[in-house]
Amino acid sequence: MFRRIKIRTALSMMIFSLTALLLFVGILGLVAVQSGNKSFARVDTEVLPGLVALNESSELLLRGRLDLRLYESLVGNGETEKANVALERARGKIDSASGKWQEYLKYPQSAEEQVIANEMATTRAALMNEFIDPAFAALKAGKLDEYRQRAGKSTALYAAFDKASKSLVAFKIKSIDHAYDDSNNRVKRMEFVLYFSIACA
Repeated sequence: MFRRIKIRTALSMMIFSLTALLLFVGILGLVAVQSGNKSFARVDTEVLPGLVALNESSELLLRGRLDLRLYESLVGNGETEKANVALERARGKIDSASGKWQEYLKYPQSAEEQVIANEMATTRAALMNEFIDPAFAALKAGKLDEYRQRAGKSTALYAAFDKASKSLVAFKIKSIDHAYDDSNNRVKRMEFVLYFSIACA
């Protein structure tokens, strides 16, 4: 009778231990999955949309510059009507670029990203204030010589803006890679704990 009780107790303890172990592994797995999902959710709802808005803003700004050059060329050829269409198209692209930039700024930024974003904002403001806005004013007033003078100095402004833009885009892409790596590392740690738990069982 005493021996039966000992066996029953040992079996109960073993079942209890296995149950506790399975519960521990289950909770750990749930936490790992939720944590990984949180990383992916942040990428999908914050990082990727911000990256898309940033890319579109930079692209539209650079394309607007090409339309300004096209306007100058068409005016020089006496094609005034086509030139005015190109100027309006350039204005639309610049305005859309500004809208996309504001959209990017709505998304959360880390302290490290904020530093790079501030640098891009500075180069962007310089480009707008020293070339784009004065260029539109000069072209609308028919002052081609003034536009050409500013256009000649715009290369350095665009180069600085493009460099800052590429740095910020590279940082955003790197942050996406880090999020995926972090999620994968969590899964690997979970696998290790799972295998260790099974070995212990």
